[in-house]
Amino acid sequence: MLRLIHCADLHLSEREREYCLAVFEEIIDQANRRDVAAVLISGDFFDTYADAEALRGEVREIAAKFSGEILYIPGNHEELQSGVARKSKSETKSGSKAKPKAKSKSASPGGDSQLHPIEVLDLSPITVIHHAPCTFLERMYTDVAVEIVAIPHQAQYGDYQSWNIPAKRAPLRLAMAHGIVTGLAYAGPDEEAGAGMLDPLLFNFHSVDYAALGHIHARRLERHGGTVFCYPGSTRVWRRGESGERGFALLSYDPRTASLQPEFVPVECAGVYREIAVPLSLTADSVDSVELRDDNAWHTEDYVELRLSGLVEDERAVADLIEQLRSKFEKSARRFEIRRDDVEVLPGISSEPMVRKFLDLWEQREPVLAHAHADEAGEGAAADARKNRALQIYERDRAVWFRSREIALLEIKRLLDSRSR
Repeated sequence: MLRLIHCADLHLSEREREYCLAVFEEIIDQANRRDVAAVLISGDFFDTYADAEALRGEVREIAAKFSGEILYIPGNHEELQSGVARKSKSETKSGSKAKPKAKSKSASPGGDSQLHPIEVLDLSPITVIHHAPCTFLERMYTDVAVEIVAIPHQAQYGDYQSWNIPAKRAPLRLAMAHGIVTGLAYAGPDEEAGAGMLDPLLFNFHSVDYAALGHIHARRLERHGGTVFCYPGSTRVWRRGESGERGFALLSYDPRTASLQPEFVPVECAGVYREIAVPLSLTADSVDSVELRDDNAWHTEDYVELRLSGLVEDERAVADLIEQLRSKFEKSARRFEIRRDDVEVLPGISSEPMVRKFLDLWEQREPVLAHAHADEAGEGAAADARKNRALQIYERDRAVWFRSREIALLEIKRLLDSRSR
């Protein structure tokens, strides 16, 4: 069985040096433990060129612990902060190349050969594949012949039919690419811009079995024609909103059946992004959040963001509350942030008869724990499942309950504002 790791978008950053390097080290550790032949890094390995300069020594040390081969194509981020315009090969001296650990034959197809800024850095034993439009590699991994079409990030890929790539001869052909595959990878309104658009027919035209993709930070796995397209998502939490586990794709290939199976593997030290809704009382002197009462609601590797919301009488109380929350929780997470954009202010609103009447009725409808005696539901797996389900329903109902208060109070505020005009 041939095993490969496909990862992308680590965005190694000097600003988060310890965290980022721990994520890369866990990938290498997993590769060794799982008897992986090669690690494929499909772009945005570094957040910027400046980060590559700052972290290259430690990256070399970690990479040297891997017994297989590491192949890396630059993404759209590696050129950021380089201060170097891309030049032709005749104008710039080439940087050092790592010797591959498997039999190889590489060829740079036709077109202007351009040096990437990352090439002047020594990242050995990592093999940096930077030539545009692509490089064709032949490898022998655990007695399986593998062909690799390595496509570093570029603005356009429209001339792919003229690329000098031979007809497929090996049982397995992979492609590494960084960009947005049209029709397959909706980036969404919050997804990062700046990547080239890849036609899925590019991969079908060149008989690619598996497209090891990077740039989209959410996981995608689809088949188009004879090609499996995989975005493993960002390997670590790079920014706000990247919810869900972070990790890599473990690719298993059985030469006896020619079966190709990608499997998502989480990276534990990457943590997760957690957005926690924190509804405020009118006095903003307390919060009601199940997560804030649970000591195990998150881990030290997580990126935690509290989203305060509601109508308050005095915003100064909100500032005091934020200081209390920071003092209590800031050191319990890798990143801890508090947003207050959804907090509205209306002085003296609690004295309004309409508000008092509404709050009396609202408090009477406070949810109770579904199956009120969930803590007495017995023991065993079935009982635990019932308890967990009851708690989920209770937490959902309380969130809806608090949200109904916010909506009603904001509507009352609108009415009171309109009367005062």
